Amino acid sequence: FLDSKNPRHKVIQDEDEIIKELIKVTKGGVLRMAEDIAENGLNQSELFWLIEGENGELIVTEGNRRLCAVKILNDPDRCPSDHRDKIKKLAEKNAENIPDEVACSIFKNRDQVDFWLDRKHNGAQDGRGFVPWDAEAKTRFANRKEEGPSKSRNSLPLSLLDYAVRRNLISKEERESLKITTLARFLGNSFLREMMGITSPSTSAQVEINVSDAEFEACLKYFLEDALREDTPVNSRAKAPEVVKYAKEMSQKGHTPKSHDDEPHTLSVSKSDDDSKDDADNSRSKEKYRGITLVPKQFKASTGSKTQDRILKELKSLNCNTFPAASAVLCRAFLEDTYISFLEKKDGKKPQFSKSSDLLNKVVKAIQPEKSNLGRNQDKAFQALRRLSMQNSGSFLAPASLGALAHGTYYPDGKALQTEWDNIEEIVRYMLINS
Repeated sequence: FLDSKNPRHKVIQDEDEIIKELIKVTKGGVLRMAEDIAENGLNQSELFWLIEGENGELIVTEGNRRLCAVKILNDPDRCPSDHRDKIKKLAEKNAENIPDEVACSIFKNRDQVDFWLDRKHNGAQDGRGFVPWDAEAKTRFANRKEEGPSKSRNSLPLSLLDYAVRRNLISKEERESLKITTLARFLGNSFLREMMGITSPSTSAQVEINVSDAEFEACLKYFLEDALREDTPVNSRAKAPEVVKYAKEMSQKGHTPKSHDDEPHTLSVSKSDDDSKDDADNSRSKEKYRGITLVPKQFKASTGSKTQDRILKELKSLNCNTFPAASAVLCRAFLEDTYISFLEKKDGKKPQFSKSSDLLNKVVKAIQPEKSNLGRNQDKAFQALRRLSMQNSGSFLAPASLGALAHGTYYPDGKALQTEWDNIEEIVRYMLINS
């Protein structure tokens, strides 16, 4: 029997009235469930929970909606008249799927079953109860199915979040604080996707871009950092005109790719075999990711100069711990070329300077007015660069230290060089993109 004390409705003794009330309070949900059962059968993984009534009758305490649907399929005359014909046709068409007996679990009394009803229906309860899938979990499930990628509006942002974490554009902790539904609101806007260089639709789990990976990464990093800010314009309340405005401002500030290719290419979003092994070992450690070179192999940026590209390639190949002095001298050349290219682009002419420290001071002054346009990590890196400009010694990447290294009067530590590069990496990338 259906439960007269079902929390979904007031106490009702007459079962036909319970059927009518369940259809009403579920806003037709029972009817749609009946249709699903008729077409696909009952969910075999879910038992009906029963207790014995005062007169020995068995009362369903969990599964009332399902039982209500089964009852009207077996006896359509018990369905309210305005839905009766539809249910009758369903029952006749799908007779083989409609059960006349169901699997049950019998509890001793209502107190015993109420404990488990509380676990099932009163939320997560710090993990003790049932935890529904969040938007990310639903999207991953949809993407697993053949039709999934073409249907979920969260597919693209989910793929980009996976990519951003894998490429260390954001941390796993930062990723947890980002709402995929908010990102979907922005990435669902075709104008924003176009400005970022994304050619695939927002419902695609496969990311296709028509810009360089390096420029796209810088743009994606800025976008995600914006979404992490407390006063961010990237929020769930933004309407289409606000998203377009944000995209235009991002472009005006120099945070979108500058050149687009004729043919798009697929961004490698899926994890490599190495990444999968690292996950199995409880994620790749920072030291393992960092590697042995002064500039990480993962650092990508277009310099616009063949010579500078070759120096960067060497910096990403040379063992910094074995050859710290050689790495530092190469780094000095690379940084000075970067500073000069950045200032030349800004001023339209090559900068005049007598000392390396003067050159760095000019760079800091040139970036200072643009500080409000920097992303969070870019701003941190800019502060580190500014500290270098104030130091005469003590930091291996300070101009005076690099000069001393070049003349053999100062010997660096490989690990310290790596740390100092990491501190300024994002502002170096910013200068290269804007050179």
